[in-house]
Amino acid sequence: FFLMIRRPPRSTQSRSSAASDVYKRQVHGDSILILMSQKSDYYAIQKEELDALELIYLEEMNIDKPTVPFQFTIECRPFLDLDPEEETEFKDLRIFIKVELPKNYPSEQPNIHLIPSYEKKINQLKILEIQKIVQEINNFKAGQPVVFDIVERIREWIQEELLDDKARNNHRRRRNQIEVEDVVEESKEITNLSKKATWTPVNVINFHNWRESFTKELEEKRLSLIHI
Repeated sequence: FFLMIRRPPRSTQSRSSAASDVYKRQVHGDSILILMSQKSDYYAIQKEELDALELIYLEEMNIDKPTVPFQFTIECRPFLDLDPEEETEFKDLRIFIKVELPKNYPSEQPNIHLIPSYEKKINQLKILEIQKIVQEINNFKAGQPVVFDIVERIREWIQEELLDDKARNNHRRRRNQIEVEDVVEESKEITNLSKKATWTPVNVINFHNWRESFTKELEEKRLSLIHI
């Protein structure tokens, strides 16, 4: 029963594999049996898949139309759980997947519409790239429920193409910043050493030497004035 499905934390990719196992056993397996026994009972297959997807995606999924043709939206996020600061930074790396299941789905391919949360982060060229991936999945799994596979593949794409790339850029930026800070600190140390090298430490001996030299210089100036 679908009530036995438990969703692992979003912070790990194990959620995908665990949910996928249940999904494949219950949705794919049952749908094949239904198609074999009742060729026209697409409603049962669709309703079963919809129930499974709701239990997997929870707050990330919204049912837009609960009757045939079923319509729903899944918010596709990166795999990682984000703290509040990172949430602000990475919230644009999301895609809303709007799905409509045709009357004869899964014999017919689902209608998929991709809406990026921020088009400057995920532009139209990237959307076309994802649509190509979606079509490849539809072709490879023709006649089978495919929504879960599509959502998780798009999630992987966000992770690999956007989040991981951004993390690499941030790491490179932090490394460059550290190198600059090291150079500045080293420069300060060199400057301080240079200043210290021009200073003469004061002690009794050099003070007396300085005083003797100063007194002598004053005496010489006094004598020169007398002769004038």
